[in-house]
Amino acid sequence: MKKRVILGALGLAAGSVLLGQALRARKELQRYNDARAMSGEGPLEGKEVSTMLGEIGNNFSNNSGDVKSFFTSIPEDAARYARIKSM
Repeated sequence: MKKRVILGALGLAAGSVLLGQALRARKELQRYNDARAMSGEGPLEGKEVSTMLGEIGNNFSNNSGDVKSFFTSIPEDAARYARIKSM
């Protein structure tokens, strides 16, 4: 019983996070289309968006080591920034 409640809560949390991300992405896409319209270009079409998302996904799947190195380099970057700031 407890296991089902915990799994249900995790599923609900994951669903709400995904929904929030989708709504933010839609808002950003609309803002980008408005900017394209101001510059005289047409809006992005579904095929272009799916191609862009596919490329982003391929990039992350091919470079998972880069993500790990990014997070491990944060303390070094913070120390370097503090050194530069103190000069």
